[in-house]
Amino acid sequence: MHPGIYSRPDISYAVSKLARYISDPSAIHLAAAKHLLRYLQGTRHLSIIFSASKPCTLYGHADSDWAQDLDDRKSTSGYAFYLNGLISWSSKKQTIVALSSMEAEYVAIGHAAKESLWLRQLCQELDLQNTGAPPIYMVNSDSQSALAAIKNPVNHSRTKHIDIRHHFVRDIVSKGLMSTDYIPTDINSADALTKGLQRVKHVTAIQLFGMA
Repeated sequence: MHPGIYSRPDISYAVSKLARYISDPSAIHLAAAKHLLRYLQGTRHLSIIFSASKPCTLYGHADSDWAQDLDDRKSTSGYAFYLNGLISWSSKKQTIVALSSMEAEYVAIGHAAKESLWLRQLCQELDLQNTGAPPIYMVNSDSQSALAAIKNPVNHSRTKHIDIRHHFVRDIVSKGLMSTDYIPTDINSADALTKGLQRVKHVTAIQLFGMA
């Protein structure tokens, strides 16, 4: 779990998935853990690269995989934040059962928003923009329906059942503390934090993470 949390975002989803069965593992989970160790052995050279030539701008990606857990049909949230390189990421199973992919994405953006608030305060304390003003950060998502639900506060039939605690992201956006925008799935690095990917897409995710 240590490298998955602190230095290797490319295994974060696999570690999160294995951790769900740590109290009662089976032979299948042991085989998956060995597979992961073999992957780490073969990719020991990979590191997150930071560059002073990159702009000092905070932005993030958020994504979810709807109902992918076959045991309880809960979704997985993932986010990745960048500042001259990847500085924060997470792969976490949601605590609710989302009734639609839009709801799962909406909750994932809210999960990322909480991390963004803390990073925003940190950037303000460090005065990274040399202005003293807190930066306005961007959280990108590949779900246009979730982005529409954030910008449109009307409780229509698709969102009125969502718990109030997940709607705080609307308040954050309306106050100008955060902005949201669309990003295609192919360049959304958080996609690798919500599901297992095929080899080609996994290699692309490593590049998106800024690992080399």
